[in-house]
Amino acid sequence: MGELLAVDLEELRALGRTLADTASTINGISVTATVMMPGSPVAADSEQSTRSTAEAYSRTATNLDEMSATCEWSATSYEDVDEAFSSQLTRYDAGVPG
Repeated sequence: MGELLAVDLEELRALGRTLADTASTINGISVTATVMMPGSPVAADSEQSTRSTAEAYSRTATNLDEMSATCEWSATSYEDVDEAFSSQLTRYDAGVPG
């Protein structure tokens, strides 16, 4: 049963770092391509497409940053719970009441 609850904390933290690095890379992408022909019927659509693409990259990076923070929080939380349970078990084994 204990194996079902096993968590590789270092791998979880590594995933968090990878997600943070990916978010940083995405944040570095600059989307600026637009049609620069005055009076072109596609100029407005091109500008909207550029804005939409930049916003999508930004939202993706934000989501990855949130997932990264959740990985770190989860690893710390798992550690804290494991330590609390281990301490409680040690006290029980020593005959110390709850």
